[in-house]
Amino acid sequence: MKFPIQNIEANIDENALLVGERIFERNDFELVKVDRNLWIANIDQFEIEIQLSGQNVKAYSCECPAFEETGICGHIVAVLFALRRKLTEGEKGEKQVKKQRAQNLSINQLLSSIPPEDLQAYVRQYARKNRLFGLALKVRFATAIPYDDNKAKYNELLDTVFKYIISRQGTISPQGMKHLAGFIDMLNNQADDAIALEHYTEAFDLLSVVISRLLNMGKKRGQNAEELQKSMQKTCDKLSLLAGKAVSPDLRAEIWQFTRTHFVKGTARQLGVSGHLLSISLELSDEKQRREEIISKVSEQLKIQGTIDHKLDLVNRLIPILIRHKDALTRFRKALAEQQDYLLLLRTAEQLMLAGLPKESLLAARHALAVGLPVDLHFLLRKTMLTAAEHSGTADEIFEHAIWLYHETNESGYFLTCQSVIEQVSEQRIEDIKNQIQFFSNDFLELALYALREQWQELIAAIAQKGNIEVLMRFAGPLYEIRPDETLKLFESHFDHYLKTHFGPVPARQVSKWLREIELNCSKSLGNKLRSFLQRNYPGKLNYETSDF
Repeated sequence: MKFPIQNIEANIDENALLVGERIFERNDFELVKVDRNLWIANIDQFEIEIQLSGQNVKAYSCECPAFEETGICGHIVAVLFALRRKLTEGEKGEKQVKKQRAQNLSINQLLSSIPPEDLQAYVRQYARKNRLFGLALKVRFATAIPYDDNKAKYNELLDTVFKYIISRQGTISPQGMKHLAGFIDMLNNQADDAIALEHYTEAFDLLSVVISRLLNMGKKRGQNAEELQKSMQKTCDKLSLLAGKAVSPDLRAEIWQFTRTHFVKGTARQLGVSGHLLSISLELSDEKQRREEIISKVSEQLKIQGTIDHKLDLVNRLIPILIRHKDALTRFRKALAEQQDYLLLLRTAEQLMLAGLPKESLLAARHALAVGLPVDLHFLLRKTMLTAAEHSGTADEIFEHAIWLYHETNESGYFLTCQSVIEQVSEQRIEDIKNQIQFFSNDFLELALYALREQWQELIAAIAQKGNIEVLMRFAGPLYEIRPDETLKLFESHFDHYLKTHFGPVPARQVSKWLREIELNCSKSLGNKLRSFLQRNYPGKLNYETSDF
């Protein structure tokens, strides 16, 4: 679409040009510059917008049916002709104006020279001719208009705004959304002024109407959600500012009731302000009854299908007040457990840990554990529970989570954690672990206890009896440090038995894999000794470096 404004005739349909020339010759419309590169005009009750980029026409639109059908119309052509003339004359005029004295351009001097009645008459006339200016005038001075019912005043004002920006098809153009954002900014500034003057009821009437209407509009105008969300965030910020002032008890209750009602709306969730409104409501929930009602509302919201991010945002906003009221925290935690939403329970446990509540984190995590987690989430939960237990738990709790993680990862850090508390772990907890944990056999726990209690001879005997090299490799690290010769003999015995009972290329690959794991997780010295053993006892049969015959 981009073309030089000097070349209108070469880029526009001939029929539209003919109609546009006739309209242009009537000379009954006025061009208004509303932005750096944006011009508008009203012709035959239709609004036309022209966007420029330097001396090029970048975009245009018109509200008339002809434009909606063909993408061009005579109204646009007429405005383009007028704009071309204005730009051409403007270049010459600017050079002449610059030669004049500076005070001739002073708006303040001009306004002080015009009689008030003449200025009012001009503004009134211009507002009638230019709908956008008229709307901006109403919005800018809305608080100055006396009204018996302020909420009715702002609703009526927004009715006019929406009528202007919403097309016949029920959509809002990007430019229309920018106009709306500008109007909302004006209203937010007036709310700021009202708060500064301690006109708190006026400020709430304005903000509550704006939020309600934007939420209702969001239900139908999702295609422009980003711009709408920005406007909503700004307005909610003003409401939060108001809620923090020394408002009357009645107004405080009214703000609480408003935010309590609106944070649960689906459009509040879609526009990303549900959590913001919840925070305001929580700040005003200084009575137990209010607090319990909000917690109940949040619990209901968590049952509704939605994203985990949204649900977690609600939980995060709730946690500060729960920290101050442990009875409420207990009820909320139990409500989460009843929902059996293990992922949310897991995230709640993590947030409680970050909030400095390790005991509550452990309790929330235990609820999640009881629900029955998938293995990957179970692992994350165990890590959270171990961290919480290390902050405020008992040796029994630390051991339970560390031994599970050691079984799953074979990481030496978890083994050392178990070793640091093994002397304080009760026999009853060990029996409970044997009976409750289904993720590993009692054989593993038996061998782990030998290693943790440094009962090396018993460990060596048990490993030799089981004849399982995987078991040997799990405990080879601590065992080799204390009993290197006996550990080497165990490996030699296992390798010898394996190679005599398995044939083909598979044994070579498996032995090489074991050697790499031993060198990586246990000891390079042990790995080298085993390589020497294999080369000595199986010369020429296998290449243990490449796993090939």
